Amino acid sequence: MTNKEKEKLFFKTIKEIFKANGWKFKSYFVFKSLDDFFFDCSFSMDPKENKVWVDLGFKPMILDDVFWDITEMPDNKKMPLSFRSNAAFMIDSFRILDYHFVLEDAENPAKEILQILHRIDEKVKETLNTVKNTRDYLNCIAKDDRPLYNSIITTHIYHKEYEMAKQQIAYCREQEICSGYGFGKYDFYDMAEKHIRRITK
Repeated sequence: MTNKEKEKLFFKTIKEIFKANGWKFKSYFVFKSLDDFFFDCSFSMDPKENKVWVDLGFKPMILDDVFWDITEMPDNKKMPLSFRSNAAFMIDSFRILDYHFVLEDAENPAKEILQILHRIDEKVKETLNTVKNTRDYLNCIAKDDRPLYNSIITTHIYHKEYEMAKQQIAYCREQEICSGYGFGKYDFYDMAEKHIRRITK
């Protein structure tokens, strides 16, 4: 079996097994919504070494909607669910599982992919047992070594905690933390400040 054939078989099997167990599939990732949260898991494979990388994350569904209101892209809310994983402008998912391993049988990967599924499903269940709402989510991401500042700002705005959102923006600028998004001459911080002014005037 060629490297290209192994990689094609791997993703074909991912698609079949995950779709049969309640996940949706697109290109190189699987995704689903559960209890108002969006979960997505991306996969990559090095067919030469049979190495596989697994990267699972999640976020409250509402945060993308608020983000698109802030950035004046409300039509994005109408896009398919997968858009929340691969849109050019969106809230990043918070990583909760990230690992790699070597496939023992790349020509018959179903058994090992089932093991991936079970590990992912268990992590999703564990996460939903501890993170029930956007407040829990905010507490979760704020403790991380590399906080998702756009998510923190957006969550504060969703909770109508506008002063806390502005304080976070000021901190990011002071620390020269780039928002990662540009909208012409504005960045996300500018758009968030503009949004706050608009809804509090």
